[in-house]
Amino acid sequence: MTFFLFFIFVAPIKSLEVLNIKENITQTNITNSNKTNNYLNYNKTLFDLILPNNDEGKIINGIPAISGGYPFMVSLGLYGSAGYRPLCGASILSNQFVLTAAHCVKNFTNNYNMSSYFNKTGFRLTILSGIDNLSKVLPQTQIIYIRKVSIHPNFTQVTDASDMAILKTNTAILYNNRTQPIKFPASSTVSAVYGKRLTTLGWGMTQTGSISMALLTANMTVINNNDPLGQCGTYKTKFYCMKDLTTVQSNACFGDSGGPLVLKVNGSWVQYGIISFGTIGSNGICINTLPTFFTMVPTFMNWAKNQMTIL
Repeated sequence: MTFFLFFIFVAPIKSLEVLNIKENITQTNITNSNKTNNYLNYNKTLFDLILPNNDEGKIINGIPAISGGYPFMVSLGLYGSAGYRPLCGASILSNQFVLTAAHCVKNFTNNYNMSSYFNKTGFRLTILSGIDNLSKVLPQTQIIYIRKVSIHPNFTQVTDASDMAILKTNTAILYNNRTQPIKFPASSTVSAVYGKRLTTLGWGMTQTGSISMALLTANMTVINNNDPLGQCGTYKTKFYCMKDLTTVQSNACFGDSGGPLVLKVNGSWVQYGIISFGTIGSNGICINTLPTFFTMVPTFMNWAKNQMTIL
């Protein structure tokens, strides 16, 4: 068995399939500080979605998310004249910051310069908010460029516990009924959710291998303290070790990296983890009967909060 990352590898544009989203939309003057420019205007230009030709990206046996039910969830990708290329999931922390996995943005580094990257590649690192289905852009949907990238200083590879990055947006995220921030845990005690059933989210292919434009959810249990089969290994000391203990056997897989692991506490969504890595078999197929590993947000939330004050 082999551990794998859950993000979609950024292949050259020529190897990608371009799909047209049904609505005709564009964004005007996105680099302008005027906040209203985050919103997409209809009936102007085609907003293309660039997708991989191979079988990457899926939450296995997931169910479609309730429309508008997870307003903190955003798609992280590359946006340019050729369209939008999804990379990972991310979550809104405030009107200027989002949280994702470090390995999703490791190629951008802390010296990422939005203008220079665009001049070199024709793309900008971007988030899409207020959207459940990537084929159904809504009036509340915003496309917002990322201006700064801060990767946790201890991160060097995906199996590092510090697989976390804070991204600062170029313009403020506008809150609406489909765009809201997630909350940090009230305590830094990671064991507070041991044995509990939490929800993770992502876009990508389904277990059938077909592309699902819909945001999918999977409910999984933290088994760090109850792993009789020893499937978590030594990683349970550094990551949340998650498994669906029901017969559904849902799980995360390629393309879901950076997405949040959440629990509703007193009526509000709280983020406890970030999708980091999982296991594939020798045939290259995700093994949904084995655990998935999530960065422990409580361990690093003080670092994240500090980055939100200094970036």
